[in-house]
Amino acid sequence: MVQILAGRFKGRRLRGPGGARTRPTGSRVREAVFDILGTRVEGSRFLDLYAGTGAVGIEALSRGAGGCLFVESDRSALAVLRANIRNVVPVGEGRVLAMKAEGALRFLLREEACFDILFADPPYAEREFGDLLEGAVESGMLTSGGILMVEHARTTRLGPIGPLGEPREYRYGDTALSLYRAAGEEDR
Repeated sequence: MVQILAGRFKGRRLRGPGGARTRPTGSRVREAVFDILGTRVEGSRFLDLYAGTGAVGIEALSRGAGGCLFVESDRSALAVLRANIRNVVPVGEGRVLAMKAEGALRFLLREEACFDILFADPPYAEREFGDLLEGAVESGMLTSGGILMVEHARTTRLGPIGPLGEPREYRYGDTALSLYRAAGEEDR
């Protein structure tokens, strides 16, 4: 059972996935994500790409994110995600796009959507997500000073993504987090 770790939903339990197709971000890694992000979460526009159960996005809302968009395409994961949002998140704070990440990002580009934090947790076996994220970053989907964080297998090395350059990597057991930061006004 997945549990929210901190904030206004602290202690709330989330439904987990059936089977092995969805791999929820573990509590240790989730805690690390939010330790790294710190106060940047408060008031942010958060995108949870490859959302699965929604644990990361719901944790972001619990810790003060201004809103979260969840993107998931797997039908069984979508049922769990929607139930978790319905049971925990106040109406209007979370929105679900039920589509593959590629289609969702194209849709969001047409909508001129912008996010302060983009969290991506693609299936560990998927290796083609770099170009997808690079397209999102180069299109301006990430705000000035925004953060892109990718959860991936420790054995996978991520390189530069568009103008974001090399990531800073954090390791937790078999999992790694790669952190990219968009240049902000103070960096120019």
